[in-house]
Amino acid sequence: MCGCPGFFCPIGTGVLSFSRYCDVPTSYCPQSSASKQPTADGWYALATAQGLFYNQSVCEAGKFCIAGVARLCPAGRYGDVVGSTSVTCVGNCTGGYFCPSGSTQRTQQVCGFQAVYCPEVGVAWSATAVAYSLLVCCKSQWGVYVRCWHRLDWLTVFLCTRVYLSATASQGTSFIQSVSVGFYSEPEAGDSDKRISQSLCPAGWYCVGGARRQCPAGTYGALPGLSSESCSGPCIAGYYCPQGSVFPKVFTCGDVSVYCPVGSGAPIVAAPGELTVDGAPSTRSGKTLCPASSYCVGGVALPCRAGWFGCATGLGTSDCKWRGVRCEVCARDPLLQRPI
Repeated sequence: MCGCPGFFCPIGTGVLSFSRYCDVPTSYCPQSSASKQPTADGWYALATAQGLFYNQSVCEAGKFCIAGVARLCPAGRYGDVVGSTSVTCVGNCTGGYFCPSGSTQRTQQVCGFQAVYCPEVGVAWSATAVAYSLLVCCKSQWGVYVRCWHRLDWLTVFLCTRVYLSATASQGTSFIQSVSVGFYSEPEAGDSDKRISQSLCPAGWYCVGGARRQCPAGTYGALPGLSSESCSGPCIAGYYCPQGSVFPKVFTCGDVSVYCPVGSGAPIVAAPGELTVDGAPSTRSGKTLCPASSYCVGGVALPCRAGWFGCATGLGTSDCKWRGVRCEVCARDPLLQRPI
């Protein structure tokens, strides 16, 4: 067996020394080895089908190698060099781009679309993660946790812990973040597929799918973080609210010639023959047909001129004619006495 890759035979031992093998990646045993060869920094050990290490290979781009083990660069990081020993590889992925595990460039993939963003982030490990990884590595080295504290080979445990943490990070978040409800992605001036952050939707706006839009005319947005086109609701009757309003009473409707029902984005001018009603002269909110014997102009009812009679409602001229018929004819014919 000593002539096989993955085994070594110290000088003076027999060829059947089965206990002399390389089963830890920190070293390897080429064919006919007399001793273990240490795996170089930035290299990883190659294993046989039986799990014995017989050679080493330089760490490729997109990976880092510690204690003879190759690991992918964590998601959100990239490695564009060979032989790396850093668990954080070369650096962060560029904001607006996505770097999956094993990325080799800082702009590996475009983030995607407006509803997601890709911040420039690195890897952060909590104290809990470090402690747990230490226990895992103690068990992997000596089988029982408590025996870890009585061993002197703390370097091996430290290296194992770093590898474990890196492996955990490489399986963690992809760093593509969905834009939260009521938020929009930024920068808005940049490409919609390369957003790097999100911001809370301001008052007077609503945000859907990572985009922000002003509250429609006739509505108002009193609070930040709105996510519906209806915003905070319709504006109050007698008032109107232009696009992007933050109060339900932005402007009074005007004068008696106009009216503003609930949810008005602008005053509505009363047509000839219409009388504005409901509310003060400056906050009219409805309309009705001009009453008989009157005519209405500018939202105000005025009496018909002497000698004429307004036979119908909704008249809008001062001569009070209705289809050219004089008042005495109208009075004698009930068929003519109906609204137009």
